[in-house]
Amino acid sequence: MELRDVIQLGELHRIVNNAASNGVQVVISNANGDVLAFSSRNTPEHASVSSLTKGKIYQYNSHLFLSLPEGRHFTELSVWNDGLYWYSIPMHSSVGYTIQVKVPASHFMNEVYGIYAIEFGLIIAFIILVLLVVYWFSKLIVQILIKLTHETTGLPDKIAAAFEMSSAESHVVEFDKLYTNFQQMAIRLKEMFTEAIRMNRVLTEQAQQIRQSEQEFQQLAFTDALTKIPNRLYFHKQLKQLIEGGSTAVTVMFMDLNKFKNINDTYGHEIGDMLLKHVAGLLTTAAGTGNVCRLGGDEFVVILPTADRTPVIQTAEQILELFKMPLQIEDLTLQPRTSIGIACYPEDTGNPDELLKLADQAMYLAKQSGSPVVWYSNEQGDV
Repeated sequence: MELRDVIQLGELHRIVNNAASNGVQVVISNANGDVLAFSSRNTPEHASVSSLTKGKIYQYNSHLFLSLPEGRHFTELSVWNDGLYWYSIPMHSSVGYTIQVKVPASHFMNEVYGIYAIEFGLIIAFIILVLLVVYWFSKLIVQILIKLTHETTGLPDKIAAAFEMSSAESHVVEFDKLYTNFQQMAIRLKEMFTEAIRMNRVLTEQAQQIRQSEQEFQQLAFTDALTKIPNRLYFHKQLKQLIEGGSTAVTVMFMDLNKFKNINDTYGHEIGDMLLKHVAGLLTTAAGTGNVCRLGGDEFVVILPTADRTPVIQTAEQILELFKMPLQIEDLTLQPRTSIGIACYPEDTGNPDELLKLADQAMYLAKQSGSPVVWYSNEQGDV
């Protein structure tokens, strides 16, 4: 069909103009590229398809092309306002003509903007949702940590007060395991604390028993087993404490029982022991503030923290007065007698170890002279 006829070309233009709308342009060209019909008024007559295609061409496939202005990158949004999509398709093979549809790229921008807006809105919604989830989860974690901190703060003191950790489910496996571990640790600490209290009680009881044993041992070590008064060891300890403690004077009264060996041999040791107990009681009564000690056998000593003759003589007289009282044992009547030797520190000696020796010498002189009391005389060099 020959389309060069003016009437036929006019009809083709009418058809093309009716097909074009909203900026869409339609161009019909022949095999040589000559434009036969077009919808744009700006297209010059006898134009070719190549002259209508300006800018940089991007080919999608054999039918679809994109033209963008030269010198500008396709990533700039403004360049798409001047871009065109070309869709080219041949007519029936017997005709040999091509229909090209030119569509401004800007027609698709609103749709692209809409898609991007929807996607952006979805992203914002997703971010908000994520933030809410994170906030809720962080709040849950903080609450769990606060409770865990509250439960474990001062745990030793709480365990000592019979505190028990409460169980709680956080719906988070890791925190539930952590909570379980703390509970088990609290139970173990409570057991250890209870065991420590029990061991402390046992150790306290043992310490008390040890102190009591020490006191008993000390009492046994410093007490005469028969008469229950201090022994020789206590005498030396007490004398040393008085002198080293700053006492200005100390008097030692040494005595024994006259003819005690005859009583022991005649009536037996049991009677002799009863006599010794009786004498210990008499001396304790007469000594007052003084310390009475049994050195061994029938030997006794009285320690007075003074060198004044008046209280010493008074004590000696009280002892002699009490010794006048007979001792009634079953059918026996015993009349104990004693001799007393007296020595003073530091008047007679400055050596505490010699004080007992000097008092012993004075006592033997009293036995020899028949006097009940003899003072050691340092001035004459004898007794």
